[in-house]
Amino acid sequence: GVVRATAFLTLNAHRLMRHWLWLYTVMVDPDLQGCGEGRALMEAAADAARSLGGIEAIRLTCRGGQGLEGFYERCGYKEVGRIPGSIRVAPGDDRDDIFMLLPLT
Repeated sequence: GVVRATAFLTLNAHRLMRHWLWLYTVMVDPDLQGCGEGRALMEAAADAARSLGGIEAIRLTCRGGQGLEGFYERCGYKEVGRIPGSIRVAPGDDRDDIFMLLPLT
């Protein structure tokens, strides 16, 4: 088969942060975007996190200027922080780093 979508959940090693997970590298094949595959991937990630027990939230960051925060908000995530201009895509093209959280409890 061919991988058409992916996401990675990572446990926290820090003893004070073991109650939430990081979600990294969420990607969906452009041909599948807008077809519900991204939402299904996000639901599967949340289900996987819930199955671990003791996990209360999923945290992710995304780059501003692409509308990604709107997608994550539609999946139940809330913006909890933002660092303006902290991602330099190219000279003169700085984007916000947006912190998002999905409560699981």
